[in-house]
Amino acid sequence: KQTNNTTYVSVNTATRLMVAKITFNHMANDTATVWLDPNPDHGDNQAWTVCRATVTGDFSFSQLAYRSGNIPDLNGWEFDEVRFATDWRGVVTNLPSLRQGVMIKVQ
Repeated sequence: KQTNNTTYVSVNTATRLMVAKITFNHMANDTATVWLDPNPDHGDNQAWTVCRATVTGDFSFSQLAYRSGNIPDLNGWEFDEVRFATDWRGVVTNLPSLRQGVMIKVQ
């Protein structure tokens, strides 16, 4: 698609797993970390090759919204599942299988 004489092309249609952890601290800054495609068995101790972002601040909230990008016609995401839990296993247990590549059976 084209906007403002700039062409944008979506090149990634892979299924992704995003896990976010918010640590609320009374009378201090809260911490939030988001991982992209983490290993479900490694919890907070993900390899440094796993994309992550960590921020601190006041994360009190009373609403939750999803947004994908700044130009609605060019930035569409589909969300199919949202989980809330008090620990890592609660959000990564019984995950749907993600396609990791092509498997060839040789006889």
